Amino acid sequence: MSDIESKTDPEHIAHAAEFPPISPAPPNESEAHLESLADIPIVLTARLGRSTLSIGDILKLGPGSTVSLDRDVRQPVELIVGDKVFALGEVLVLDDKFAIRITELARAGGGHR
Repeated sequence: MSDIESKTDPEHIAHAAEFPPISPAPPNESEAHLESLADIPIVLTARLGRSTLSIGDILKLGPGSTVSLDRDVRQPVELIVGDKVFALGEVLVLDDKFAIRITELARAGGGHR
């Protein structure tokens, strides 16, 4: 019998899997699940802008070099989690450190609110 022919074996009959219907979890269980995620750290990135340089131009960079970005200074900074923009904001300085004030949240579909 070839590999592509089927053979009937009464001891091994395949059946479709049956699963009970899925019902939504009660709200308090959902909240508990979300709360269990609250302490998981994630990386947040603030993107000021981008620039495309040739490898030759990159090799010429050194202390004191400047790289122009594609974004106007008045445009908001993008806040990114993973590869998704989730908010826009403006750069501030708080206690000698950079900070971002969120000015707009992104919509689930990718736009801005």
